[in-house]
Amino acid sequence: MAKKSVAVHTNATKVLYQANVPYAIHQYEQSEAATQEQQGLHPDAFDHPERVFRTVVTVVDDEPLAALVPVDCVLDGPLVAAAVGGESATIADSELAAETTGFPANAVSPLGTKSDLPVLIDVCALDFKTIYVSAGEEGFTIELAPADLLTLTNARTAPIARRL
Repeated sequence: MAKKSVAVHTNATKVLYQANVPYAIHQYEQSEAATQEQQGLHPDAFDHPERVFRTVVTVVDDEPLAALVPVDCVLDGPLVAAAVGGESATIADSELAAETTGFPANAVSPLGTKSDLPVLIDVCALDFKTIYVSAGEEGFTIELAPADLLTLTNARTAPIARRL
């Protein structure tokens, strides 16, 4: 169950604050049952798990990008590659993800990354008024409108997730 948090300040929240974008911070209990691919976000930790998106640093033809998919889905590499006109896509290892983004590998946010990464968001995000993404710190998520996330990250949408 997600719960309101007192306060957390990360590079991701600084971007939102500076852009004057409305958002809410939520704290969740971390689950040891979450797999590494879920990046520490377990669907059962939220009231609306279909709105929780994890950021997966992906390498397409040697170029990293941030791909956002619902936590109850898996990233489809061929669809990611096709969406950006690449040949192949692989999930970056945790060391590359942390080095590229400046966030812990299990708490990567699409906002406020160290390197300016292209961002690709699964199209299903547009089905919701708000979605949850990592705040860049373990145990915290940001709730915001998908349109605001698209604008701030200059992201594109594409069908890149496959249901488990």
